[in-house]
Amino acid sequence: MRVVLIGLGLIGKERLAAIRNLNEKQNAKIDVIGYLDPTASPLDFSEFQVKRLSSLDAVINLAPDLVFVSTPHDVGFEISLVLLAAGIRVHLEKPMGRTLEEAQILVEAARDKSQLTVGFNYRYMAGVRQLLADCRGERFGELISVSMILGHGGSPSDRSSWKLDPTRAGGGCLIDPGVHLLDLLCLVVNRPKPVTCQTWSGFWNTNIEEEAHVVLTSGRTLAHLDLSVVRWRSVFSIEVHGVDGYGRVEGRGRSYGPQIYTRGKRWGWAEGKSQRDSEEIVCVDDCSSSFAEEISDLVGLKGSASQFGTSADGLRVMALHDQIALLLA
Repeated sequence: MRVVLIGLGLIGKERLAAIRNLNEKQNAKIDVIGYLDPTASPLDFSEFQVKRLSSLDAVINLAPDLVFVSTPHDVGFEISLVLLAAGIRVHLEKPMGRTLEEAQILVEAARDKSQLTVGFNYRYMAGVRQLLADCRGERFGELISVSMILGHGGSPSDRSSWKLDPTRAGGGCLIDPGVHLLDLLCLVVNRPKPVTCQTWSGFWNTNIEEEAHVVLTSGRTLAHLDLSVVRWRSVFSIEVHGVDGYGRVEGRGRSYGPQIYTRGKRWGWAEGKSQRDSEEIVCVDDCSSSFAEEISDLVGLKGSASQFGTSADGLRVMALHDQIALLLA
């Protein structure tokens, strides 16, 4: 597999580290043949026969098997559009465009559904993956409610970055990090419909939503999403409650703490323990391998049904984001 990396910021470097990990531990034979980022150093690619590229034409001329696009949202859309038109396979970091219209343009530009995939690496975190499997297997019975929280406070330098620019980013916390939760919610329940959304802003003051609370429904199931870029203590959690039991995921590594997935049964206390003591800790993970797991899936190493984000998934998420944004219009 011959790949090119476009963008060597935080996520691009995660991709590079994951490729190294796969090559060393799974003999993956993924060869980084080029990179496009004016700030990156050739030293980052010391073990590869890599070319520093200066244009998209140079990327296309290398005819890579796959290009990872890890750039600001506005640039990622433009770059992906050019690569798709040239027949290059693209893995675009979330979101798939800044708007539903951009997502539709990207889907239409792809020659087939396999040419464009989207970076939803949260699917590959150990606790999240097991929770999704339990929901698919109806372990908790009919779902009563789903609650998801994802918040962070960024850093002082964010005030002048593209991340808080409504034009470049496409919005605030609803799109980033919000699309991660929209994707996971679509995997837990069928066709969620937004009912209401309330937002808060006033700290960063860049004309984006800084915190958002969204209520949705799916049949009889209630869902609540809590998103923020003004949480001074990073938080990630998912709670799924059904008539037969519940599952709770907390943490996603690093400042969020280890990811712990806990399951419980309805009236577990009836077995002679407290409800808390009756719960089962399914897994504890630092989430450091989610990018490697996703890339392994993308390049066909996993040998099982693919779980990566397809262009259809990306379009579904942006359609849901659009429905929520309309509530705020």
